[in-house]
Amino acid sequence: MHRIGADAGCVGAGRARPGDRRQGGDRVSVQDDAGAQDLYRNPLYYDMVYGVRTADLAFYGDAYVAAVGPVLELAVGSGRVARPAVARGARVVGVDLNHGMLVRAEAPGLMRARADMRALPFARRLTLISAPFNALQHLTTDADLDACLAGVRRCLAPDGRFIFDVFLPDEAWFARDPTRWYLADRYRHPTYDAWYRYAERSAQDPATGINTMWFRSVREPDQGADFESSPAPERIEGRLTLRYLSEATWAAALARNGLRLDVVAGDFGGGPVRAQSESLIAIARPI
Repeated sequence: MHRIGADAGCVGAGRARPGDRRQGGDRVSVQDDAGAQDLYRNPLYYDMVYGVRTADLAFYGDAYVAAVGPVLELAVGSGRVARPAVARGARVVGVDLNHGMLVRAEAPGLMRARADMRALPFARRLTLISAPFNALQHLTTDADLDACLAGVRRCLAPDGRFIFDVFLPDEAWFARDPTRWYLADRYRHPTYDAWYRYAERSAQDPATGINTMWFRSVREPDQGADFESSPAPERIEGRLTLRYLSEATWAAALARNGLRLDVVAGDFGGGPVRAQSESLIAIARPI
């Protein structure tokens, strides 16, 4: 396994921190529960929050444009990664389970399909498959992760690549008081045109590696006489679950499904994985 050196070219990324509403991803999970779906129910809100995330676009976009043949992107979501790449000439097929996000992802040249990433409905061998922005962390059991990775292996050409990024375990994040609500920014909701105050709390299960984050937005009462008659809900609540695994555990999961962790980096600029690294950026190949 080769670690990308600090001089490799791409762009860097920043850690999602308490209060910035960025611990999510670009996809709905294959899992049928609120922890995998709540963040993705409103595509307009999702794009308002995550549309500012651009650090990974060059990494994925460059790989998509250089690929031979179409690229398969798992959990394409609203197309945040795929749409700019398609505009550059890439051929991309994006799959997701969330119909609203797939509609939002519409762009000339972007092919979309509603599909479960545990059961990829493709027979063609591809040279590049991707899972951007923590998509694999929604697979919170070994069985679900193995089903996905086995499908990736089946769909990859012998010389193909699987590229993805995931959050690395963050002990400071895990140590947060699970009973405390951390207040964050005030924002105008793009659907309801009303002001809300966001807050979140989270809890880590050390036995499973699953982190559950509860989030809520409370409508602010400073909107004049229209407050009571507004159709905007007074409170929006949900939760998000992500499974955090070490680099070694990711490597083992890939290996038992016929994939080799070939290249890793600690940021999208190609820096090495360090103790303070937010994410693992990985390239895997068939064994």
